[in-house]
Amino acid sequence: YSEILSYQIYTYIATEGYSGRVVSLHSYGAVTRDIIHRWSYPLVPDVNLFCDTSYEYFHPGVYKESGVSLAQSCALGEDALIGSKSVVGERASIKNSVIGRGCTIGAGSVIEGCFIFANVTIGPNCTVTDSVICEDVQLGSDVTVKSNCILGGGVVVSSGVVIEEKARVTLAKRPRDDGDDDDDDFGDEDDNKEDKEEEIVTDVKVVGAEGKGR
Repeated sequence: YSEILSYQIYTYIATEGYSGRVVSLHSYGAVTRDIIHRWSYPLVPDVNLFCDTSYEYFHPGVYKESGVSLAQSCALGEDALIGSKSVVGERASIKNSVIGRGCTIGAGSVIEGCFIFANVTIGPNCTVTDSVICEDVQLGSDVTVKSNCILGGGVVVSSGVVIEEKARVTLAKRPRDDGDDDDDDFGDEDDNKEDKEEEIVTDVKVVGAEGKGR
């Protein structure tokens, strides 16, 4: 008890500047929008604090890195951020979204309220709303991703598929529960690690016949 009494906790109360806690996807989105709205200035994308970034700010609320290719007829709405080497096709629309590096947004696709990670390919005439699309995801043409979905890294969705609201699609292996609680075989833990995981099985009802994920 005497040792506990000797402990000290130091606290600093910030009276100016910006701070925010990221503890969920909702708070992640809220803090990101605050940064895009420049409430965190000077901690904003176009300050380019990291050596390998090259963002520029364009009114109203559009940030674009060098090397981005925008079709003449595409539309960038407010609060859009696009990483380098990304390509936006003809008549595509992006609003309230963050697009990572090396992404392709197909002609006529509509992206709103989304976080699109690096190297994502979205085919023509897709609609993606209020969702998180992780790295290396591929969407075929005419795909609809409804609100509050998360597509994990490497997922492939066939053309014409509709991903229903609040769906979670992944390629990650799931631990296999074999019902054995015996912890005596410590030596075989590494050898059996792969056996303890389920093989990745694609659910064609979710991602289509040519898709990958479940």
